[in-house]
Amino acid sequence: MEQKDVTLPGVRISPVDKVNEKADIPEMSGLSNASARMKKESRNAFKDPALAKVKKTIQQGENRFRQVGRVEVKAFDSTFVGALETGLEAIGRILANPRTFIKETTEIENVEKAKKVSTVSIQHFATHSQYLRTIQENGEVIPDKILTIHSETNTAIYENRFVMTLIKRALSFTEQRYNFVRDHGETRDSDELFVHSKSLFNGVEYEVAMRVRASVPSADAGESVKNEAILRRLNECKRRCADYLRSSFMTQMKGAKDVTSPVHMTNMLLKHPDYHAAYELWEFIEQYDSLGVTYDVQESLGGFDEDYLSSLYEVVSQAVLQFHTRHVGVASANPDDDKLKKVTPTIIFDMDDVNYDDGKFLYDAYPEADVPVDPTSVILEEERKQVVSEKLNHLQGQEIARVKVEKTIRRDKDRIAYEGAKGRDEKKAVLEAKEKEKRDLLAKQEEEKRLEEEKQKAAALEAMKEEERLAYEEARRRAEGIK
Repeated sequence: MEQKDVTLPGVRISPVDKVNEKADIPEMSGLSNASARMKKESRNAFKDPALAKVKKTIQQGENRFRQVGRVEVKAFDSTFVGALETGLEAIGRILANPRTFIKETTEIENVEKAKKVSTVSIQHFATHSQYLRTIQENGEVIPDKILTIHSETNTAIYENRFVMTLIKRALSFTEQRYNFVRDHGETRDSDELFVHSKSLFNGVEYEVAMRVRASVPSADAGESVKNEAILRRLNECKRRCADYLRSSFMTQMKGAKDVTSPVHMTNMLLKHPDYHAAYELWEFIEQYDSLGVTYDVQESLGGFDEDYLSSLYEVVSQAVLQFHTRHVGVASANPDDDKLKKVTPTIIFDMDDVNYDDGKFLYDAYPEADVPVDPTSVILEEERKQVVSEKLNHLQGQEIARVKVEKTIRRDKDRIAYEGAKGRDEKKAVLEAKEKEKRDLLAKQEEEKRLEEEKQKAAALEAMKEEERLAYEEARRRAEGIK
């Protein structure tokens, strides 16, 4: 059966040009012998004229048969797993020895409360004599207050907030792909038989619809071992992300604000090898929009020889006869179970309702009719395929547009947040400059006041000395007058 490439968000479905390996459906114990015996007994039974007449009526009715062999092959993309492993190794080294920032605060406090005195404290005291308490006879200087410095280690720097956010994004990125592969990743090789028959017996139309499927796990064209290895690596990445999320580093970063795109390229993110590897993982996750798994499907139609068709007609005949013996009329055996339903006719514009959906792929459940049909009563196969193709293209276009819009909105939000943060930083810098200017002005005023006081003290001392000199001169003149 010819099948065109169909592209869905994150999943590619295309026919396999050449399948190197297909898993065989194993024979059940005694199944072949039982089938041959049943076939022989059925042929003998339908030699009966009454049964032969039923079979002939079925053959003259409207019958559709199709048998499809199907091979499914999945392939994992190891690129994103390798990128995850490289980035997570770098994050592990960062968590083992994260960079920190030492925040220092100064405070002028009573000398009795000071726990640590540094050279900065001595330099500050040398220029602020107003904090002097006394000077001992041996020359020892005793201050009243002194400048102390308090140091605090801060882990929540921008680069560490970036790593914290990346761990959360990597876990979400990994879990999404692992859960999809776990829930939808199984591929199976199968053979399916579809039977649809309509026949008329004495004005009563009997319709039989049947589907039989035999399937086994696919060999994935020899790639099953490689796929299992990639899946184990992906699971290990998911486990490592979960461990990082419970690490002491994340406990220290509790309450810190997440980083949003665009990432501000600091010197550490640019030059430090581990932080730069984490940045490369961020960029990879930002651009990688696939689920990381592709599916290839090959379907081939089986043939029907006369012997096989005869057996299928006998199966349909048996179904009709069995159903005829249990026909439920208006007066049923259990009147309490009877239900009255009112049905409102609806219009069907496409054939999606009769498509077989196994969770991953879509294909026809019933083949085209082998007999001519009224083209105005049903939608032709070509029209149905065109409708399905247009719908898939529309859905794909909507998905691509939605992703682009989300990325644009996210980037705009990130830009606005960045500009807001930048504006806040600039405003904070202006306020800090004004505060520093105010502190400097107060210090200058205190220094001028101190100098003025010292000048006044010196003037008073000078006046006192002049007064003493004058008194001494007066006393000397009096002494000379007496003599």
